[in-house]
Amino acid sequence: MVTRILFYVTKGGGIFLFLYGFLNFVTITLSTFAILDFDLENYAVFWRLTFWEPFWMIGGFFIFFLLKRTNCN
Repeated sequence: MVTRILFYVTKGGGIFLFLYGFLNFVTITLSTFAILDFDLENYAVFWRLTFWEPFWMIGGFFIFFLLKRTNCN
């Protein structure tokens, strides 16, 4: 029972991390095209788009797909 709960909580965490990174990536990209108004310097935008947001997306991807379900009796 606890193993099943932890499995689904971890899968949900992976989905959350991927969506967090993806949505931040989209909003920062939209701010570079002046569609959204964020007060970010070009230096911060560069590092967030090339490192931080892909970091969250890749981490969420790995957590979601590398977790395997096993039977623990």
